[in-house]
Amino acid sequence: MDINLNCEITEKDCNRILEQHCGGSNFQIVKYEIDKASSRVMGYMGDHFRLKIHYQKNPDSRINTEVFFMKTEPLLNITQAKYVEEMGLFKKESLLYENLLSKLTAIAGSHFCPKCYLVKKNCIVLEDLSRKNFKMKESYLNLEECESLVKCLAKFHSATIIYEEFNSRDGKNFRIDQIHKEEVREVAFSFVDGQPRCLWLSNNTKCVSDCIKFKLKLRDADSIIAKLRKVAFIDMKSFIGASDRFRNVLTHCDLWGNNFMMNDVLECKLIDFQLARYNPPAYDLMLALFLNTSNNLLQEHLGSLLDLYYSTFENMLLQYQLSAKEIFPKSLFFESVQYYKLPTLFEATFFTTNTLISPETSSYLLEDANRYHEFAFTNRSKYILEEYEKNESFRRGFLEVLMPLIELLRRME
Repeated sequence: MDINLNCEITEKDCNRILEQHCGGSNFQIVKYEIDKASSRVMGYMGDHFRLKIHYQKNPDSRINTEVFFMKTEPLLNITQAKYVEEMGLFKKESLLYENLLSKLTAIAGSHFCPKCYLVKKNCIVLEDLSRKNFKMKESYLNLEECESLVKCLAKFHSATIIYEEFNSRDGKNFRIDQIHKEEVREVAFSFVDGQPRCLWLSNNTKCVSDCIKFKLKLRDADSIIAKLRKVAFIDMKSFIGASDRFRNVLTHCDLWGNNFMMNDVLECKLIDFQLARYNPPAYDLMLALFLNTSNNLLQEHLGSLLDLYYSTFENMLLQYQLSAKEIFPKSLFFESVQYYKLPTLFEATFFTTNTLISPETSSYLLEDANRYHEFAFTNRSKYILEEYEKNESFRRGFLEVLMPLIELLRRME
């Protein structure tokens, strides 16, 4: 590798990792090495590597190798690194793995995320799910895959409820946003002038507006764009926060195809928790469905998927002698689904201007700091309008979320 990452991980760290993985300390490390996890872009808010630890159980035994997944702050792109640092993304995810996800996985088992072995200031070492044949999804989910994702989310969300209920005492409700404020701090949206995600929001709003105006050429484009701006700069402030009306949980809120993995038997694991929030589960669920399924599938199966989610959620709570009907009734859950349809379609539309661009475009943007800065903060339209024209896959996926969003905006007063 061109980048020396051994300074990130020490032999002492490798010993700690292996002790957890092997369940003991009867080994001797021979060497360890770090390699790039993939030649393609795996995400926009960090760099990804594989840590290989070679060890022996005694001096005469054969050398064994264990492989782990390692995530670091961005190391190559200066603009990207500054962006992540200013948002506090890496610190937030590190705290989540260290302080909160460890508690939730103790409740739900390893049902929703990889095992975490090490958290340091500048890197996180996780179970390498690819070694267990887990893969990222590169296309829309079919119904069975959708059901797997829905059940995984229900287990993840229910763990928060169980954790909170068991820590509520003497008539006083315990809520994780009171204790773990940094872990659930909102970082995807900012409404403070000059902040990176405020610049991102303005830039992305203009980009989507330009697509509506110049590519769709709708007669009511001006009206739709005005409503889009209202949602972006006014309505989203209340949508993204904790609700006073619906029960809140730890949510992932970034479940595009690179942020969850499935194996051949359709077990599902969530990864990359940098944009996690504390808000109602319907927000997370609907955002994930809009990002990963077609309109045709949702029109036909949304009701059964919502029923599956709630029954899985209910059964998880029952294992701890808790009643979902009392804590979060199904009727209220369905009401929350309708309430969050607009903001989740809005956020899904904005996300696709990152997640659906071609690997070639992604690499082109990330290999130059100035180019990435322009795309992220000042002129996304320049790249997305071109992508819309030349990339049929992008255009089709983008319109899958944009057109339903436009219909909702038309109904707004």
